Order: sequence, then C-alpha cells, then structure tokens
Amino acid sequence: MKTYLYKIFSGILIAIYLSSVVLSGVVSATPNKIHDQQVPAAKHEPKHGINPETGKLSFIGNGDPISVLGVSDVKGMSAQERARGMANAYGKDFGLKNPSQELRLLKSEKDSNGKDVTRFQQIYKGIPAIAGELIVNTNADGDLLSISGEVSSDLTIDTKPAVKSQQASKAALDEIAKLYKLNERELTVSNPELWIFDESLLTASTRPVELVWRMEVSAQDAMQPIREMVLVNAQAGTVSWHINQVDAQTLTLPVYFDLELDEARGWIYGSDSTGNKIDVISMSTLALVKSFTLVNGANPKGIALSSDGSELAIAQYGASSILFLNPDTGATIATVIPNTTYTKSPWDVIYGRTGRLYTSGASDYYVHVIDTTTHLEVSRSSLNYSLTATRLAISADKNWLYASRSSGSPMKLYRYDVSTDTFPEPTSTAHTSNFSASTFILDTVDNLIFTDTGQVWTPDLKGNIGSTGSSGQVAYLPSHNGIAIASSTTNTVVFASAQNFYTISTYSLQGPMGPIVSQADGNKIFVSTNNGIVSIDLSNFPPGIPAVLPAQILVRFLLQ
Repeated sequence: MKTYLYKIFSGILIAIYLSSVVLSGVVSATPNKIHDQQVPAAKHEPKHGINPETGKLSFIGNGDPISVLGVSDVKGMSAQERARGMANAYGKDFGLKNPSQELRLLKSEKDSNGKDVTRFQQIYKGIPAIAGELIVNTNADGDLLSISGEVSSDLTIDTKPAVKSQQASKAALDEIAKLYKLNERELTVSNPELWIFDESLLTASTRPVELVWRMEVSAQDAMQPIREMVLVNAQAGTVSWHINQVDAQTLTLPVYFDLELDEARGWIYGSDSTGNKIDVISMSTLALVKSFTLVNGANPKGIALSSDGSELAIAQYGASSILFLNPDTGATIATVIPNTTYTKSPWDVIYGRTGRLYTSGASDYYVHVIDTTTHLEVSRSSLNYSLTATRLAISADKNWLYASRSSGSPMKLYRYDVSTDTFPEPTSTAHTSNFSASTFILDTVDNLIFTDTGQVWTPDLKGNIGSTGSSGQVAYLPSHNGIAIASSTTNTVVFASAQNFYTISTYSLQGPMGPIVSQADGNKIFVSTNNGIVSIDLSNFPPGIPAVLPAQILVRFLLQ
C-alpha cells in the first residue's frame, strides 16, 4: 500500500498532521476459515510510527491504553492538563527539546465516542511552527490512547528578524504581481506574522529551517482566483514559499461512493470507486490532504472507521476483499477475504459491538462477521436470503444489524440480532411491502429507518409509517431531531423533522450529489458533489429557505 501526497499544500500548511510516515511491523492476514469461538484478546503493545526525515516518533498508540505515571493516576486533572502531561512525557521522543515550553494548546474536545482529543501547536520562543502539531487522545479513565503528529525536531534558530514586516510585504507583493502579471495596486496583503518554516514537515526535504514572515496576498477583484499563501525569509527578505490556496480548494473531486468522518484528526475519508483510491479531505479547508492508492481495479465501496480511530475498513468490490488501513500512514493492517463460494464482491462495512466488523457483498448473499482483533472471519448469516447490493446500518446499542436487498425484485430490508456471533433467523419487510432503497440510515433516538427514496419505517420493519417526500441520501442530525436529504433532483439539501417528516427548510446546492454525513454534534454536515465536498453550517438551524408548513402541524426540533 502506497501513500502519496498531492503536491498541493493550501490551507493545510498549518493543519497537516501526519504525511509520509511508514509504520514498522505491518500485520497482514488473509483468513478463509470460520471459527466458532472468539479468540481471547491478548495484550497489545503500542505501535510506533517513525518520521523518516528525523528518525523521531510520529505516532504511538493502537495498542492497549497506556497508563502514564504521574498523569493517568492523578485525580482531578482536566482533560487539557492530562493531555499536556502526556505530551510532556513523550514530547522529546517526537523531537521537542523542552515539551512543556514548546507546545501551545490549540483545541480540546470530546469525539463522538466520548474520548478526549487535544491538539497542541509547536512553538519555539513563542513563534509557531508551520505544520508542527501533536494530537493527544485519552480515554475516560485518564489513560493514553495515542499521540500523533510531527514537529520540527531539535530546533535552534535565531528568532530576531533582520527584515522588517513592511519589507516582507513588499517582497510578497512583488513576487505575486510578477507571477500573475498584475500591478501591485491590484493586490492586497494581510499583516505579516512570524512563523517557523520547516519544509520537511510538508514534504521530503533537507532544506534548513527558516524564520519567515507569513502572509496572504489576494486580488482586489474577488472574481480573480488569487489567494496566495506567501512565506518570506525573515533574515534574507526573499520568498521561501508560496501556494495559491484557491487552486487546492477548487481541485475537482469525484462524487464519492461513501464518506466517513474522522473528527479526531479533522479529516473526511471518501471512497473513489473509479479512481481506485481513498481520498483524505480536511474538514476545515475541504482541501485534499492526501490519498491512499489501492490496487488497480480495487473499486472501493463502503468504508468505516473503528471507534478508536486506529483502522479504516474498506470494502474492495473489485479486489474481492476487506482491507484494513492505518489512517495515519496508509499502511496495510490486514486483508480479509470473505468466506463464500459465491462471487466475492464486498459492498459495505460497518463496525458494531466491541471487536466486531460486519461486511456485506454485491452478490455473495451473506453478512460476514470479522473479529477486529485477529482480523479473522468468525461467523456469517444464513444463505436463505438473497442479499445483493447490500448496504448496512446498525442500531445505537449495536445489537441490531439492518441489511438491504437493494437490487432484484422485490427489494427488502432484513433485521438481524447481532448481540452474539450466532445469527438467528432475521425479520424483514413483507414481500409485498413495496420497500425501496439503495441506501438508508437509522436515527439514533428512535431507530426509525429513513431511505433514499423518502420512505420511513419502524425499527421492527412492520410498518412504513410515512414519507419525507424527497429522494436522496440521508443523514441524521444529532441535537436537532432532524434529517438532511441530499436531493439531486431538486438541487437542494432538504431539512426535515425526524418526528413528523415534514420539510423544515431547503438549502440550494447544485447536484449531482452523493453521500451526506453529519458531525457528532449535528452542527455541520458534509455533502459529496461533483464540485467537491461542500460543508453546511447548522449552528443556526434550520439553514436555507424556511418551508411552508400545514397550519395544523407543529414542527418540534431541538436547537442547540
């Protein structure tokens, strides 16, 4: 598996996390045997990723939680204090001389699984380093789950600039004016700020670390696509680096088959079936960070991120296998070939209860159960049900798995009890129910099922209880008690109540559109379109044009 970075460094200059790291000790497996019993979990030592440019750590984690002496065992510490203590403990291994003085808190928050994620910016004598960050993940018990990131190693640099900020601004304007053949009066420049620039944090480089003035040069005419990030050497006054951020942000991206959010890393994963790759997009800038290239003809379909963020599972329809990748490095963790005598054509994947991944196929007729510790198939469903082009969803308690038959006649939806690895006979929509869906979701409150054809079903599959009146892939919106529908037919994202299914508002967006996903707090959604990923802010809900509701209907939704 090969990871490559596109040579486009836009807004990610200050937010790139982990780029060209190869993790040693890659594990792989290609099981084809079904086991009746779960293998007892063994103790897992943490894995270590090494930055090839510096020889220092770039990652530690993906094993059992680590108790850090003097940090994990101290009661009453805040998440930020605990994270700082852990960063101090490991900071020298990452290349910091004095971790307690060289890290500035950027952000601390809980992810969708209740784990604390804390980001630190590298600073040197008060000056931030471009792309120098550490991300600390801890659990509720105060143990360390992982630290990832890269820093400019063993810094020693003169932080007193010989070039004044006004001179740096003039140099930046001169450079960009010549580049675009414009008069300097047609450009504007932001206030220069001092930064540390270590090119090896962005790409393979032996270039010496520099003190630079960082600024942005834009066109006065907003119609001109110019927004250059410019770095001017603060000692020599020459331009060290520049990149047009508009180019990177308007990079043409495909309509993905599936999207998966990684809020801890600030990334969106998109499965590009045609390009045989997984794209990694920044949640903040929507720029392409990197891509994981798969084998030729892999044709990736459904993707899923484990709850601890340690692995990304990919249904490789064309390669007849489930691939597990390290999200930071793209290294292969394992490859699993579904146990079936029918066509091996993985279509979707979803994580369930602890240690379990479920996978379905386009035409292999089974749901397969994979142990995510051993990466072995441990069970599968009965052959009595023709599961084709099967998409998956799971209940909030992880005990009920829903699998669709999305091709053939009639379409049906099946409900499996997956509280154990032994599959009992499922329940399903009636043969004459007219169930219809290519994709569907469950809301996390009532487990109602919303399909991309506008149908709404009860969790027991006994009743089609309503319709949203809109077609398109659906996302549930936590905290708003609503759903969002990416409707290509109307060129809108439709927002509807999850209680009475009436449209609340519509947000204009040109199609075609594909999958749509929501942040854990429900305050932002991301939509895959043929113009790239589009984000919609939901902090003031609902966005767009309010819908006209029947006079007798009181739409109730939660605003936060």
